[in-house]
Amino acid sequence: MPLAEGEKPKLIFSEDIEADKEKYLKLGFVIIGESEFENTNEVRFLKRKIDSHANRAIGYAMKVKATHILYLRKKISEYSETTVKDGKYETQFFERFQNISVYMVRRRV
Repeated sequence: MPLAEGEKPKLIFSEDIEADKEKYLKLGFVIIGESEFENTNEVRFLKRKIDSHANRAIGYAMKVKATHILYLRKKISEYSETTVKDGKYETQFFERFQNISVYMVRRRV
């Protein structure tokens, strides 16, 4: 059953997308779409549980009427860059992430 007007999809944080997909398929869900991409961000020392990529997944789920989203965001690398500006060294730290979203609805009974 698709997402009803005015409802928000449920974001489910996953540590293992493939295992969770199997679990939800057995529970009567249907996968209606998936997305995967990588991105790089400057390190933020204050970590948020729901980042901008999760919010984009929620927005997309609302467009396709998905009721549930399996969401995995894992760090795949990190690096730093040092530059000289006005004779002073500045170092920036970066993290590279893999983002996977699986959009689902519950099968009608």
